[in-house]
Amino acid sequence: MSSVSTLGHMPSSALDWFDILVPTILYTVLFIWTKRITASMVAHGIYNMSAILLTYYMYFL
Repeated sequence: MSSVSTLGHMPSSALDWFDILVPTILYTVLFIWTKRITASMVAHGIYNMSAILLTYYMYFL
């Protein structure tokens, strides 16, 4: 695999980086703070559901 195709999957804007780093940091902090993976799983589910609802709202309403 060439390096060009690999770099094509990297975030290309500040928003892409924000979308990856903020949830990742939040899930990690929740896991370290609570010592339970379920807190991170619930936060991940809430984040994904909010993204789905926001996308639906933007395109269909």
